[in-house]
Amino acid sequence: MDNKNCVKLVLYVVALCVLGTNVSVFSKSLEKEIIMTIGKENISFGEAKRVYDKSHSRGGVLFEQLTRDSVISFLDTYSKYKLKVIHGINEGYDKDSVIVDEINRNKRVLAETYLIETAIVEPAMKRYTEMRKSQRQIAIIMANFSPLGDTTEAYKKIMAAVEDIKNGETFENAARKYSDDEATASEGGVVPAWVTGLRLQRNLESAIYGLNVGEASKTPLKTDYGYFLIKVLKEEPRIFIGISHILIPYANENTDLGPIVKDSADAKRLADSIVREISRGGNFNSFAEKFSANKTSSVNGGNLGIYARSTGIVGSGIYLSPEMENAAFALKDRQVSDPVDTDFGIQIVRRDSTVVFPQHFEYDEMKANYNRIFLQEDKEKFYDSLAIAYGFELNNSAFERLLQLVDTTKIIDANFREKSITFLPEEPLFSILEKSYSTKDFIDDILLISTTNRFIFANRADLTEAIKMIIQPIIIDNATKNLHQINPMFNILAEEFAAGLILFKGEQIHIYDKVRFDSVRAMQFYDTTKMELRIPLQYDLSEIYIMSKKKADEVFEDIKSGKISFDSAVSLHSQRQGAREKKGKYGVVNTSNYLAYQAQKYEYKVGDISEPLSFEQGFSIIRINDILHERRMTFEEALPHIAANVQWEYQEYLKENWIKELTKKYPVKYNDKLINKVFKKK
Repeated sequence: MDNKNCVKLVLYVVALCVLGTNVSVFSKSLEKEIIMTIGKENISFGEAKRVYDKSHSRGGVLFEQLTRDSVISFLDTYSKYKLKVIHGINEGYDKDSVIVDEINRNKRVLAETYLIETAIVEPAMKRYTEMRKSQRQIAIIMANFSPLGDTTEAYKKIMAAVEDIKNGETFENAARKYSDDEATASEGGVVPAWVTGLRLQRNLESAIYGLNVGEASKTPLKTDYGYFLIKVLKEEPRIFIGISHILIPYANENTDLGPIVKDSADAKRLADSIVREISRGGNFNSFAEKFSANKTSSVNGGNLGIYARSTGIVGSGIYLSPEMENAAFALKDRQVSDPVDTDFGIQIVRRDSTVVFPQHFEYDEMKANYNRIFLQEDKEKFYDSLAIAYGFELNNSAFERLLQLVDTTKIIDANFREKSITFLPEEPLFSILEKSYSTKDFIDDILLISTTNRFIFANRADLTEAIKMIIQPIIIDNATKNLHQINPMFNILAEEFAAGLILFKGEQIHIYDKVRFDSVRAMQFYDTTKMELRIPLQYDLSEIYIMSKKKADEVFEDIKSGKISFDSAVSLHSQRQGAREKKGKYGVVNTSNYLAYQAQKYEYKVGDISEPLSFEQGFSIIRINDILHERRMTFEEALPHIAANVQWEYQEYLKENWIKELTKKYPVKYNDKLINKVFKKK
């Protein structure tokens, strides 16, 4: 990433992180006091505090709590930043067209972020936070669509259920008679898992929370996979409890569940004896560690974590079986249940505690899920509603004439622009906020979008989307035109972003553009640096690689006895791919390589040949061709290692000189009287 993009990213992230935050105030009387002057510009106590507290927000120490030395250190750093910005403004960098465009784009991003956060996300979070205070138990009647997607039979079935209920049949009996969901139909439609906000498809959630307890929907709800009737059975506060268990499985093929008791009678006898021993004062955790087949929880004394009916185990979202869940919630804290039969085997459950979380402990998780699942849909609806409020109108006849002229398989380009000017009348295509946009205006904007965003194809869907892309900035600008009055931080953030761009342009001109590689400077660095520019001990090796230990021993003995030379043995016996073509040349390697490490370990000399060494999947016989002792790199060898340091050192030199020049031009003065009054010496 280049310097320019890196600076933009940092500024953008910082801006988004603090949007909407307020400047904490230490003392109104100090807020406007001048703590430092830079040239003719005054830096107030409030400005210095805001900048410090924002950049050190995780440190826990506020600006006014600093020592005098720490304040001076901070002001020194901040003054260097301000010097560059003040110089840039005086040089007219803020008038640069590229910077102006960047600033305007950033203002729109900040404005849209604020708009979406306050108009959509915050109300949604408030709604879901309220929903999450309680949980609901529901019953359903479901009529599935056919595998081919036909909805007729499903509609007939669900309407038959509606009629039966209307004529006096209970919801429970209608569920048993009509519902296609076998798991709940046998239970009168009761869904075992309780529900709460942001855990369901939106249409189901809306239907459930649109009903009162005891009330059932009177008309079917259509989803992607069937029709639903819903009845709300109960509503209760969400309670979080700590749960531990001991699992004794039987007739279970899941080997992960440890030792399996041979039958249910044995399991029941063991479970009864454990419960009896615990009731006499036995340690539940010890029994869980010894007997529970759940290996994951048994090592923690059977602890499963914190649980709520509607959201499962905190952190994992895993739900317990209905039998186990009901047993746990029927207990009081520290009570242990009787043995409970479940599909996994017999469970002994302990309710460890009732847990009270802070009100907003799920806020971040809810917000992340909302942004991922629903935000885009809600943004589109929001912008559509604003478009209507701002008087958006589409000239349908002009739009249809445009569609008749286009080839829907091609993109909108300059050729099409000329064609449209020739064959289409000059007429409004759409209007918003009492301003009309002609077909020509529209196509010009599309061409601009195509160069900066994506190609627009000449079909109804793409052209409709293109209109939305064009009017969206207009909508945002109008909706946020008074944002600087509503939220003063917006102006501060916009100014900080602009200052960052101005600063970077100054650094580009005075530092980065002046940095050139200089061999003389590099040589000076090489001669004086304390960097470890060492080439370690190395061995130049040749190798015979043989898969069989017996064969490797035979070849080594033949070489040792003089029956065959090392080079001939390479040609006849080496099994490493390509080794024969390279005449066994292994290369120059340091002692991080196993073969070189062995050469050093056994103190081989030049010309020595090793016994077979176990290596990789076989055995290596190596010859020491040369030993290259540790030494300092030559200048040429060191260049790749020192080049970045040389450049950085020169950049720092240029920065330092530039700051000295700026300080002469714009003298920096601290208000020592104020600093001594407010800040402690140590």
